[in-house]
Amino acid sequence: MFSHRVLRRVAGSLSVPRRSLQRRPLASAHGQNYTFKIIPALRSISTKSFDTPPAFEARTVLDGADKGVTVTSGDRFVQIEDRKNGGWTRLDSVVLRDSCTCLKCTDPASGQKNFATTDIPADISIEDIRLDEAGVGISFRNDIPRLAEGGHEMVLPWKSIETVLGQRDVERLPYPRQDAVYPKTGRTFWDTQTIESRIRKIDYAEFIKGGDAFWHTLLDLASLGLVFLKNVPHNEGAIVDITTKIANIKETFLRTDF
Repeated sequence: MFSHRVLRRVAGSLSVPRRSLQRRPLASAHGQNYTFKIIPALRSISTKSFDTPPAFEARTVLDGADKGVTVTSGDRFVQIEDRKNGGWTRLDSVVLRDSCTCLKCTDPASGQKNFATTDIPADISIEDIRLDEAGVGISFRNDIPRLAEGGHEMVLPWKSIETVLGQRDVERLPYPRQDAVYPKTGRTFWDTQTIESRIRKIDYAEFIKGGDAFWHTLLDLASLGLVFLKNVPHNEGAIVDITTKIANIKETFLRTDF
């Protein structure tokens, strides 16, 4: 038995845009192509507030005069005040713990985390803070048990502190699809009428074989974000064959395909 499979490009959301986009329409009708000009940009990801910070019981107050900051620990957060430009920000204990990149918490070869965010106890809190040449050292109360054995401290780098205070911009990162693919394929914003006239139904066997069918699939995914494969066998192997034809599959605890 065979069926249709839909290949769809899902656009991920970026919490912090690192580029600006300008678009110039080539036609005004619905569903027409637009050309995008990618403009490199530096963006601030400051979470700084200029309001009066809410009152709280400070556990430790550190004077980082040479860095232009005052660092204060509360029970569940670290507050950083910008003494150069004014303003302040608070960093939650869970977020801080999740961002640790010490040798206990990350694989030295791959840089991948050695723990899941869900491993962090819900009642984790700030134990102590100290100033260091590399940044702010933070130790936690109710830390992840297996990683807390023998002592554990994360260091929040000065570079990260400067970023959240808006003193340092985020460097532009490369986006291969936007830089290399879209200028050649274009992007089509479509409605029902447009997609009905443009959508392809490509045979699974022809796609696997390669050639024109394969490239038509990739081009449609890039420009439309949607393509149909027909006569796809009803087995997991077929799905793996489709995806590995396009890119590698990342193995996770959810299995190869899910």
